[in-house]
Amino acid sequence: MTVENNTLKATVRAAGSKGAARAVRREGLVPGVAYGNGIQDLVVAVSPADLETVLRTEYGFNGVFNLEIEGQGTHKVMVRDVQIHSVKRVITHVDFKIVTDDEKIAIDVPVEATGRSTGVAKGGRLDIVRRVVKVHTTVSQMPAVITHDVTDLDIGEQVYIDEMEAPEGSSFFFNHRFPVLRVVRRRGAKEVAAAETTEEAASEEAADE
Repeated sequence: MTVENNTLKATVRAAGSKGAARAVRREGLVPGVAYGNGIQDLVVAVSPADLETVLRTEYGFNGVFNLEIEGQGTHKVMVRDVQIHSVKRVITHVDFKIVTDDEKIAIDVPVEATGRSTGVAKGGRLDIVRRVVKVHTTVSQMPAVITHDVTDLDIGEQVYIDEMEAPEGSSFFFNHRFPVLRVVRRRGAKEVAAAETTEEAASEEAADE
């Protein structure tokens, strides 16, 4: 099993009980299921190292790649669910969804701030309140990240989800208006600001004399 040209190779495994899945893991493989696009569920096994390789892109778990299933052809897929061992932190099961380029999907996309905000320049701290936001998009137009310029964001100000611009071909999905980014005052910044204000006032008084 190797990864070539963004293609993950998989073998067909016997469907059955949890015991069958454990047997696959004992062989050093990850059991999984491929489904969707009118194709009957396919029970598969993949190399954990190869799986990590196709997921090691800027899209992460939202990445689209080819799944070449032994004797069953090649399908364009996304990872839609994974189970991770609570102690070893390795993938123990994976669900692959077979997709098409024009298929509409809902995914969680990471948020990234660009620029240095006015508030941070004054000593504030930028908080990313929502590390990911849900986006409706198509497979072919899927964004890797949601960026927002925070240059004009001052201390005490925040950016709400409905104030952000979704990438072309995508839209944000939310049930209520919530903040995504904000600049807060650092501990001790109030004292610094007060001292600066006092110094400015003293300078103005001296200039008037």
